[in-house]
Amino acid sequence: MHSSWRGTSMTNSVASLDLPHPLVVTLGNLKGGVGKTTSAFFLAGYFATVHGLRVLVIDADPLSQTGYSWYRRLGKGEIEVPFTLIAFPSRHVDDCIADNAANYDVIIVDAGGESADIFKAAIPATESSFC
Repeated sequence: MHSSWRGTSMTNSVASLDLPHPLVVTLGNLKGGVGKTTSAFFLAGYFATVHGLRVLVIDADPLSQTGYSWYRRLGKGEIEVPFTLIAFPSRHVDDCIADNAANYDVIIVDAGGESADIFKAAIPATESSFC
Protein backbone atom coordinates (compact mmCIF):
# COMPACT_ATOMS: atom_id res chain seq x y z
CA MET A 1 0.00 0.00 0.00
CA HIS A 2 1.29 3.42 -0.90
CA SER A 3 -0.09 6.44 0.89
CA SER A 4 0.45 10.16 0.81
CA TRP A 5 -0.46 12.81 3.34
CA ARG A 6 0.48 16.47 3.01
CA GLY A 7 3.04 15.78 0.33
CA THR A 8 4.89 13.14 2.34
CA SER A 9 5.02 9.86 0.50
CA MET A 10 5.63 6.55 2.20
CA THR A 11 5.39 2.89 1.33
CA ASN A 12 3.56 0.72 3.82
CA SER A 13 5.58 -2.38 4.60
CA VAL A 14 3.59 -3.12 7.74
CA ALA A 15 1.57 -6.33 7.87
CA SER A 16 -2.16 -5.91 7.38
CA LEU A 17 -4.30 -5.79 10.49
CA ASP A 18 -7.12 -8.16 11.34
CA LEU A 19 -9.33 -5.87 13.40
CA PRO A 20 -12.91 -5.99 14.63
CA HIS A 21 -15.07 -3.43 12.85
CA PRO A 22 -14.77 -0.91 14.19
CA LEU A 23 -11.88 -1.25 16.60
CA VAL A 24 -12.79 0.94 19.59
CA VAL A 25 -9.95 2.00 21.89
CA THR A 26 -10.54 4.06 25.03
CA LEU A 27 -7.81 5.96 26.84
CA GLY A 28 -8.69 7.10 30.33
CA ASN A 29 -7.20 8.10 33.64
CA LEU A 30 -8.76 10.31 36.28
CA LYS A 31 -5.48 12.20 36.61
CA GLY A 32 -4.88 14.95 34.08
CA GLY A 33 -1.64 15.57 32.24
CA VAL A 34 -0.57 11.95 31.80
CA GLY A 35 -0.63 11.93 27.98
CA LYS A 36 -4.08 10.58 27.13
CA THR A 37 -4.81 13.11 24.38
CA THR A 38 -1.29 12.91 22.97
CA SER A 39 -1.50 9.10 22.91
CA ALA A 40 -4.94 9.22 21.27
CA PHE A 41 -3.67 11.51 18.51
CA PHE A 42 -0.53 9.43 17.92
CA LEU A 43 -2.59 6.22 17.69
CA ALA A 44 -5.03 7.90 15.31
CA GLY A 45 -2.22 9.18 13.11
CA TYR A 46 -0.62 5.74 13.06
CA PHE A 47 -3.78 3.88 12.03
CA ALA A 48 -4.65 6.52 9.41
CA THR A 49 -1.26 7.05 7.77
CA VAL A 50 0.45 3.67 8.15
CA HIS A 51 -2.59 1.46 7.59
CA GLY A 52 -4.83 3.79 5.58
CA LEU A 53 -7.76 3.28 7.94
CA ARG A 54 -10.67 5.66 8.53
CA VAL A 55 -10.14 6.93 12.07
CA LEU A 56 -12.35 8.94 14.42
CA VAL A 57 -11.08 10.47 17.66
CA ILE A 58 -13.77 11.36 20.18
CA ASP A 59 -12.46 13.90 22.67
CA ALA A 60 -14.85 13.23 25.53
CA ASP A 61 -12.91 15.30 28.06
CA PRO A 62 -14.54 18.72 28.50
CA LEU A 63 -11.54 19.91 30.54
CA SER A 64 -8.93 18.98 27.94
CA GLN A 65 -6.93 22.03 26.94
CA THR A 66 -4.94 20.03 24.39
CA GLY A 67 -7.88 18.39 22.63
CA TYR A 68 -9.92 21.56 22.46
CA SER A 69 -6.94 23.53 21.15
CA TRP A 70 -6.52 21.03 18.32
CA TYR A 71 -10.27 21.12 17.61
CA ARG A 72 -10.28 24.94 17.34
CA ARG A 73 -7.23 24.96 15.07
CA LEU A 74 -8.78 22.29 12.82
CA GLY A 75 -11.99 24.32 12.59
CA LYS A 76 -10.05 27.39 11.50
CA GLY A 77 -8.10 25.41 8.90
CA GLU A 78 -4.79 26.14 10.66
CA ILE A 79 -3.74 22.49 10.80
CA GLU A 80 -4.57 19.21 9.08
CA VAL A 81 -4.67 15.74 10.56
CA PRO A 82 -5.36 12.43 8.80
CA PHE A 83 -8.30 11.60 11.06
CA THR A 84 -11.64 13.05 12.13
CA LEU A 85 -11.96 14.72 15.53
CA ILE A 86 -15.21 15.22 17.44
CA ALA A 87 -14.88 17.36 20.56
CA PHE A 88 -17.13 16.90 23.60
CA PRO A 89 -20.04 15.14 21.88
CA SER A 90 -22.03 14.86 25.13
CA ARG A 91 -22.05 12.72 28.21
CA HIS A 92 -23.44 9.94 25.99
CA VAL A 93 -20.15 8.72 24.56
CA ASP A 94 -21.61 5.27 23.92
CA ASP A 95 -24.24 6.81 21.61
CA CYS A 96 -21.56 8.74 19.73
CA ILE A 97 -19.61 5.51 19.20
CA ALA A 98 -22.72 3.67 17.97
CA ASP A 99 -23.74 6.54 15.67
CA ASN A 100 -20.31 6.59 13.98
CA ALA A 101 -19.38 2.89 14.00
CA ALA A 102 -20.38 2.21 10.38
CA ASN A 103 -18.29 5.09 9.02
CA TYR A 104 -14.91 4.36 10.65
CA ASP A 105 -12.48 1.46 10.94
CA VAL A 106 -11.03 2.70 14.24
CA ILE A 107 -12.66 4.86 16.93
CA ILE A 108 -10.42 6.22 19.67
CA VAL A 109 -12.05 7.72 22.76
CA ASP A 110 -10.05 10.16 24.87
CA ALA A 111 -12.09 9.72 28.05
CA GLY A 112 -10.16 12.33 29.95
CA GLY A 113 -9.78 12.91 33.63
CA GLU A 114 -12.89 14.84 34.59
CA SER A 115 -15.34 12.06 35.26
CA ALA A 116 -15.38 8.32 35.73
CA ASP A 117 -18.87 8.37 34.16
CA ILE A 118 -17.48 9.28 30.73
CA PHE A 119 -14.95 6.45 30.93
CA LYS A 120 -17.61 3.97 32.09
CA ALA A 121 -19.94 5.00 29.23
CA ALA A 122 -17.27 4.18 26.63
CA ILE A 123 -16.21 0.82 28.07
CA PRO A 124 -19.09 -1.40 26.78
CA ALA A 125 -18.18 -0.56 23.16
CA THR A 126 -14.43 -0.76 23.73
CA GLU A 127 -12.20 -3.47 22.34
CA SER A 128 -9.08 -2.14 24.12
CA SER A 129 -8.74 0.27 27.01
CA PHE A 130 -5.65 1.96 28.41
CA CYS A 131 -5.63 3.48 31.88
